[in-house]
Amino acid sequence: MTETGYHDLRQPYRIQKRLALNQCFRAIYENWGQQKQIGYVTFGGEDLYDAMDLVGVFSIREHDIAIVSYEHDRRRAEASQMCAVATTLSQVETITIDIVPAPFPAIVDKIQAIRHGRQLIYFLDYTGTF
Repeated sequence: MTETGYHDLRQPYRIQKRLALNQCFRAIYENWGQQKQIGYVTFGGEDLYDAMDLVGVFSIREHDIAIVSYEHDRRRAEASQMCAVATTLSQVETITIDIVPAPFPAIVDKIQAIRHGRQLIYFLDYTGTF
C-alpha cells in the first residue's frame, strides 16, 4: 500500500490548509472588515474550497466579493465552472466568480477589472515552480 502525500489529498481533506486559510482570512478581516469591496485571486483548482473559506469569514450580506480563479489545466477549469461552490456562490447577488483557463498571470485584465475600489487578497497555492 502506498502512502498518500498531503498534496495528493482532495481539497476537503486538507485540514491544515483549511485551518490556516481560516486564520489568515480572519486576520485580514480584522484589518479590512469595514472595506465593503473585496477581490480574491486564487489558484482554485476543481473545487474552489478556498473561496468557501473566504466567504466563511467575509459576510456575503455585507461585502461585495469578486473572485478570480486561475487554472492552467483546461479540464480542471471546466470542472471548476461546474463545481458546487462556483454554481452556488454565483447565485449570490454580492459574489462574482471568474474562472480563467490559463496560468497566472497570463490574463491580467480579469484582475484589472476587479481592482478598482477593492482591496485584493492573493492566495497563490501552488507547489511547482514558475
